[in-house]
Amino acid sequence: MPQDAFTIKTATAELNALLTGGRINKINQPNDHEIILNVYTAGKNVDIAVSADAQTARICPTKNGKANPAVAPNFCMLLRKHLSGATIHSVTQPENERIIVITLQTKNDFFEMTEKRLICEIMGKYSNVFLTENGKILGSLRPAFLDLGSVRNLFTGAEYTLPPAQDKAMISQKTRVLGDLSAFGGGNAEAFIAANIKGIALSTAREAITQFFGNESVPAGFGGKAEEFYDFLYDFLENPKIYPNVTDKDFYVNDYISVPDEKRHFPTLLEAEAAFFDGFERNKEYRKRYKALHDKISAHDKKLKKKLQILTEKELSCADAETNRIKGEILTAFQYSVRPGANSCELDNYYSETGEKIKIALDPTLSANGNAQAYYKKYNKQKKTLAAVIPQKNEVLSALDYTEDLLSELDRCETAADFDLLTEELISAGIVRAQKSEKSKKEKPSCPKTFVLGDFFIRVGRNNVQNDRLTASSARDDIWLHTKDFHSSHVIIETEGRSVPDEILCAAAEICAYNSKARMGDKVPVDYCYKKYVKKPPNSKPGGVIYTNFKTVYVTPNPHTELEKV
Repeated sequence: MPQDAFTIKTATAELNALLTGGRINKINQPNDHEIILNVYTAGKNVDIAVSADAQTARICPTKNGKANPAVAPNFCMLLRKHLSGATIHSVTQPENERIIVITLQTKNDFFEMTEKRLICEIMGKYSNVFLTENGKILGSLRPAFLDLGSVRNLFTGAEYTLPPAQDKAMISQKTRVLGDLSAFGGGNAEAFIAANIKGIALSTAREAITQFFGNESVPAGFGGKAEEFYDFLYDFLENPKIYPNVTDKDFYVNDYISVPDEKRHFPTLLEAEAAFFDGFERNKEYRKRYKALHDKISAHDKKLKKKLQILTEKELSCADAETNRIKGEILTAFQYSVRPGANSCELDNYYSETGEKIKIALDPTLSANGNAQAYYKKYNKQKKTLAAVIPQKNEVLSALDYTEDLLSELDRCETAADFDLLTEELISAGIVRAQKSEKSKKEKPSCPKTFVLGDFFIRVGRNNVQNDRLTASSARDDIWLHTKDFHSSHVIIETEGRSVPDEILCAAAEICAYNSKARMGDKVPVDYCYKKYVKKPPNSKPGGVIYTNFKTVYVTPNPHTELEKV
């Protein structure tokens, strides 16, 4: 992200226009690297994210509602003590620094007006937020970095100082910058500019070079155009053409021609920044929760497969049980024909349709009857083992089928509420341990997806719990759909007693196929029937049903997002 001084300069100007005169209503700290300031400004409340996270350090509006811990962290309590009800006087940026300073006016314990500053350093892994008064540090969001202690004392009570000056030229220092440009010996020009001119990221330097030189490589000494390029660069940085936009990977102050990715444009940089970071954090949180649940389900699946292997091996060890019974019977019937002390014998097998003999291994220390009893004993043991193993194996196979359904359900999770419902299901199934409850902002329960085609409503369950609720609450004459031989969402067409046209049925089947394990397939079979023919067996897993009187249609999966009702 080009979180350089150039970008921060524009963001600071917009923040100053937005927040100056605003009053801080609430202060929350959802995690150890982020503060949320609720500011009443211009007749409305705005949530401002102040982040010191290495990946998402910034100050900008946010619409990501985040749960807060039951007990506010120390820095949050410090900010509440000093800044609750404070008025924002200004938002500024020290020249060419990746720092934003929010100056606030508030009353002290003696009801005297005092000035405090919230200083936000946007410096990658060294990002931090400080609260200062009269230049003294009252506290910081993150602990002071020990490796910086030799050059900056950032501990509570110390005088706040700016980062040490780098050996780089300011863009306003024309003579020095021209000297650096003229000394360029060729090679990576963007890295050269970023290393010699303060406050410019590689992406910003690359854009300036692309606009000036096109796609041609930059010659040594900037090809005798050092002064001409300096004038262009100065104007590019000091008088930017503001056209904020966002790509999948970054956000920009203006339309960088050096970035070929598809862009979404916004009226202000703050809106672009908010859209980018809110989306980034949602994706990050999604990946985090997805991985956590996927790991739990996969670990459970691995245990089940290991158990299945053990049970299968036991079942295979009993594969000759019937043969042992037959050998016992034949030995009993022909025991007087067996020579004492023999290691084996061949006797007539009256179970054989062709009349062939059966060879039987013997224990020479036992009589023929003793060997027969040994075979009976082994048979009975194998019979008992099979009686115990087969039900267990069927139970494990059913559980494995359920875990596959859970993985399919996980793939369909889209919101925090979807993950919460799946987590509840995993807890009830004993796959995930219940965590101690914490006071947090509750997510609204997710509702089934709703699609509208003509005057028909199509409802789609997001997970097994919701599938059960959707099916149970539907009318008897509604049409129920589910993919054949694949895990999928339950889909309901609300008929209100009407007959369903073929195009409605086809669209619902395509949606059902898309919300299944077969979404990447073609000609997916989808079963449908009246809901009255769908039954939930006692003690069945969430989402488990049986159905009869159904028909099957073959469709190509289609999400039909154009029909989805938001």
